[in-house]
Amino acid sequence: MKRVHSGLVLILALGLVWMGCDSDDGGSKDNGVTQDVPQQDPGGTTDTGVDTTPVEKVTFKAQVQDNLSKQPMAGAQVTVMDNDTGEATAMTTTADAEGMVTFELEKGKLYGFRSVLVDCKDTYVWNVSLELPEGEEYETIWLLSEMGFVSAAALAGFTPDPTKSIIAGALYWVNDAGAEEYVSCGTIKTDPEAEYRYFSTTTGYPAPLATVQTTGAGKAEGRYVAGNVPAGHVELSGYNKDGSVKWASEMLWTKADSVAISNLYVDRTQFTTNPSPATCD
Repeated sequence: MKRVHSGLVLILALGLVWMGCDSDDGGSKDNGVTQDVPQQDPGGTTDTGVDTTPVEKVTFKAQVQDNLSKQPMAGAQVTVMDNDTGEATAMTTTADAEGMVTFELEKGKLYGFRSVLVDCKDTYVWNVSLELPEGEEYETIWLLSEMGFVSAAALAGFTPDPTKSIIAGALYWVNDAGAEEYVSCGTIKTDPEAEYRYFSTTTGYPAPLATVQTTGAGKAEGRYVAGNVPAGHVELSGYNKDGSVKWASEMLWTKADSVAISNLYVDRTQFTTNPSPATCD
């Protein structure tokens, strides 16, 4: 998986309209209310108090892929989500034959995306940055099929609540070369609470922490599923196995009857090397 850069704010240009009232008697009418008059500098420029600094836009490209097969998903409808409010913006487009979408977005912002397609579960990604790793030309936006959703829930051993959400992802540490490394033997927690499952290296299936078989340093053990997460603004955190050390944390939005693909990235300033232990015991 590419980093969800670990993901979109639509800037609505608000026009400031000044509405004045002309006096009926041709003069000024004193209604007892003092109004501030825009100040004019000596050069003749009126200061309206509105920031007119041009917004710098960049072209953002992404490919919609099936979260399991990694194949492009042509025809998926992708909507830019406000990363701060969790609400949909008016920016929507349809993925082309190669699963590609393009948006003009404000530089320096984080964004969210919703992907919708027939026979797929509405899938969200959040906290997406426009700054791609060197050498990469586009981001990846994930989409999970209904079959994949049902299978994942069944394998994880929980019954999906249609009023809640599922979060799926992995724990990563990014090395000096910019490559993602799985962080194994970790645990997750959401606020509010949910049902947590972890993938076993030996079986390849998700299971509760008490029963999952772990061997250490395996990529599967860096992957997780949080089931039946209440809809709303959720904090997702990653810890070591006993939960005594927090490795990573992020905020995201969860929606009813949907999936959020959300990876966690270990803080490199606090952990200068991959914190994976030699063994999960």
